[in-house]
This record gives sequence, structure tokens and C-alpha cells, in this order.
Amino acid sequence: MSKESILSNIPDYEAFLTVDELNGALIRLGREYPDRVAVFEAGRSRKDRPIMCAKLGNGPKTALLYGCPHPNEPIGAMMCHYMARALAEDKAYLESLGFTLYIIPVSDVDGTVLNEGWFKGPFTIYNYARNYFRPDGEQQVEWTFPMKYKRYEFNAPIPETQALMRLIDEIKPDFIYSLHNGGFGGAYWYVGNAGGDDLYKAFHKAAERGKVPLDLGEPEMPFAESLAPAVYKMPYAADMYDFYEKFGGKDPLDMMSAGECSASYAGPGTAMLVTELPYFYDPRVDSVKTLDYPRREAALGKLRLIQNRMAFIKRHYEQLKTYISPDNPFAGMIASSVRLAEGSDESQRVFIMDNPDFDKPCKESEAFSNDQMTRFYNLLGGGLLLRSAEFELERFDGAEAPEALLNIANEAKEILKSEAAALEADLDYSVIPIKSLVGIQLECGLSLMEYIRDNKEESK
Repeated sequence: MSKESILSNIPDYEAFLTVDELNGALIRLGREYPDRVAVFEAGRSRKDRPIMCAKLGNGPKTALLYGCPHPNEPIGAMMCHYMARALAEDKAYLESLGFTLYIIPVSDVDGTVLNEGWFKGPFTIYNYARNYFRPDGEQQVEWTFPMKYKRYEFNAPIPETQALMRLIDEIKPDFIYSLHNGGFGGAYWYVGNAGGDDLYKAFHKAAERGKVPLDLGEPEMPFAESLAPAVYKMPYAADMYDFYEKFGGKDPLDMMSAGECSASYAGPGTAMLVTELPYFYDPRVDSVKTLDYPRREAALGKLRLIQNRMAFIKRHYEQLKTYISPDNPFAGMIASSVRLAEGSDESQRVFIMDNPDFDKPCKESEAFSNDQMTRFYNLLGGGLLLRSAEFELERFDGAEAPEALLNIANEAKEILKSEAAALEADLDYSVIPIKSLVGIQLECGLSLMEYIRDNKEESK
């Protein structure tokens, strides 16, 4: 086999694998290839579930790949699942990479289990939002690495993050592939400590091969530094601090609640890659058509959409929090969003008003990301609100539940249904095949490893 044959033999997956299915497959792979694959527990989750890792290869460089750093992002888990087997079966290509690989399909095990309600479909916007889960920043694997920057300090890594920290300390990776993905839009990348036009073109080629367009709309983070179309310099939490300090009306200490990413923890000698991919696509994602109003108008419209949604969430959360128990996993992100919304909106508003780039005519892709994509992500907060209320209703187990709690759940359910239906009617969207998404992430990761191998001056 070869790189091309590995990319051409990806199965036509019809659904995402559950945590148990992924772990079972990894254990079977280790038994099938005991001389090539060593499977071990990298750590345990907060609920004492195993965080499984596979070690492959014996090259002089080391790479750490981990899926589901955000548990609603299983594309990378599927990529790890396929990659581990493909490289175990292709010993010659694995050796040609010159890497020892450590592959963790699921880093946030507990959170991923809470997303499994949509893993088998149907793959609709409503079903995704209805079964969506994501923890607040202080409970996220990616953003709870220790940090100390200016007046802010964070040193409360969760057990899953501690497992990654131990592995990073032990293997000192030359390359970290943090396997994220978006929900709606196109392909874009974050790159740290490696790069150049040839590498960025390889990323674009991978997306083209997988028939996923580049995301040419608004960047996910307003302060992201562009390196090429849809390619950005890897942002750190320290950059967010500086953004709040420069544009915010509030003290950055009031806006920061979590830590750094793995790239920051690993240090400047480690190359970092994030390949962001969507589940859903609409042709407007990469449209360069110019509209008859400025980009600023669309960006301010996005803030209004977020503010209206947060007013709804805040009103119901104030009623709901009386009933929230300490073990309710769904309420954390809601509480965090309510607390940070005002300061975050103000920072973005100042940034939009002060930045002359927003004077330019709005592209259709920018209008789409400010409107329809914002409405899509607004749905997710509604899904968390509903699941928070339902979690508490289950405690009554047939007993008469408080009317206020029932009302919150019923209203949240109806709003979620109606808003999802309205958005779907406003979209011309399609579901991107899992095979294509796995292939893009895999090709980008292999391209960067080959880049490090072939450009020794770029590595440690």
C-alpha cells in the first residue's frame, strides 16, 4: 500500500462509532497486530472510563493524535479508527513516515457518550441539536491545560487533560494533531510551528479531493491571523486575553475561565494542526459573490441574533437553576454562556466598529456565516437547555414534577423544533459523507508529518 491507496480505501461509513465500538476495535487491532500495535490506557475519565491509546511505529519523530477533544466532534475519532488500522496493515508506509505515533480516538470519553444519541442518524440539523452536548470551558479537554499569562492563571486540568499532559511530557511530540471539527460550513485549518505555501496547498487539495469547500466566511475567532485562504495561525488562550484587553469593556479576568490548549503546553518546538470540517454544507459557504451592503452590517446582525438567543436562554436558565443538581452535565455550558455573553458581545462589537476591513462589501459567504450559521449554532444552546430540564425531570421518576420545570422543557422543545424547521427551510444543505471527512483529516495529517520528515529544520 501507499499514501494514495490508504486514502482510497477508506470505508463508506454510514454512521459514527460509539465509544465502546471504537475501544473494542482498537483492542482487537492490538491483538491482531501485537508486533506493530501496542494498546494501553492513557488515563481514566472523570467517570472512571478508560482513555484508550494505540502506539504504532518506531520512528525518531513522535506524534500525538487525539480525537473528540470536544465531545460533539467525532470526525477525528473515526479518522483515528481508520488510520490506526491502515498504518498497522501498511508497515512500509508507516516506516517511511519516520514517526512513532500515539493515537487516542476519544479523549473526552464521558462527553462523547452524551452525544451518541445522534451518532447513528438521522443526520439532520434538528437531530444534531436535539442530542448535542458540550461541556463548559473549565471541563473541556482542549482548553484546560495550565497557563499563566499577565494577570491570569489557570491550574485545574481535568483528569482527561492530565492524561494528555503525562503523555506529552513523556514522548515530547514533534507533532500534535488535535482533531476538532465544526458543525456547519466549510473546511479551515489552524497551524502552529510549521507551514508554508506548499503545505497549505496540500490542505486545500485534500479538501478538494473530499469535495468539501473552503470556509471563506467570517473566521471562527475574530483575532485569528490568516496565513492563506481558510488557514490560520494556531490561536492560544493568551491571544483571547489580549483580545479582551484591547477591545473589551470588561476586565479580561472576568472573561477568562479556562486554560490553554495542548499546543501551548507542548511548547514552541511542537508542530500543531487542527483541521476543522463540517457535517453539513450549503453552497453559500464558499461564495465570493459581492452583496450590496458592507460586511459590518452582516457582522452586527450576527451579534443581534446572539443577543436575542441569549435573552431567551437567560430567562429560562434563571427559572431552571433552582432545580439544577450538581451532577447535571448539560447546564454548565448554559451557565458559562450566560455569564460571558455580555462581555464577549461588547468585545466583538468594538472590534467590528474599529476594524476598517468591515467597511468592505459583504461577500455572500460572510453573510451566510453571520446569519444562517449563527442561527445553526444558536440551536445548540436550545438543545442544551432542553436536555438540562429533561435531566432534572428524570429525577421525579413518575412523581409529579414541578410545573415550572415542565413548562421550561416543553417551551424549549417547541422552540427548538420551530427554529430548526425554519432554518432548514432557509437552507439548501446536504450531509457530507463521513468517508470524505475522514479522508480530508487523514490526508492533512499525513501531509504535515511528511512535511516535518522532509524539512528537518522545521522540527525539533
